[in-house]
Amino acid sequence: MNFELFPLSFLNPGREATIVAIKGGKGWRRRLMEMGVAEGMKVKVLQNSFRGPMVISVGKTRLVLGYGVACSILVKRTK
Repeated sequence: MNFELFPLSFLNPGREATIVAIKGGKGWRRRLMEMGVAEGMKVKVLQNSFRGPMVISVGKTRLVLGYGVACSILVKRTK
């Protein structure tokens, strides 16, 4: 299986992806899981300025993530 992994922060608005990995410590990963962001979840980018915060939807929840947080989430595009 061949797929490309890249940071969530690279995704354009309107695109969907699946979270493959979250870089960071255990506490960081747990905090994201508490917000509904976990490996295997599908996310959709609603707004991305590519230098600041971005708005995503995970399920029926909308979240605002800082650029650094979005860079620590690795995703693959969904078809």
